Amino acid sequence: MVPCAPGGSPPFAPRECLGALIGMRRALSGRTWGTYGFADAFNPHTGWIAEDVVAINVVITLVMAENLRGGFVWRTFARAPEVRRGFARAGFTREPDGPPPARGLARAR
Repeated sequence: MVPCAPGGSPPFAPRECLGALIGMRRALSGRTWGTYGFADAFNPHTGWIAEDVVAINVVITLVMAENLRGGFVWRTFARAPEVRRGFARAGFTREPDGPPPARGLARAR
């Protein structure tokens, strides 16, 4: 199992992702959690736990946790002119009265 998968997805399915992360932290008597957070991967059936912690996997969990909390990351990203042009070219528009950016930055036409 890889904790960065649900760790990188809370803005899309918060209840499910946070539940999965809680379960992963409890797995193997809590040995999946260490000094730097989650182990990079583990197998609850064999007891194997990766010795490495991969920074990019930790970072996606931190970034998406902040995004879920208040949408800061996506709002900041969406302000970049390059991103706005890309969204427009892809046919996306903002939802005028829709949910905050962390839960629905844009939708296709």
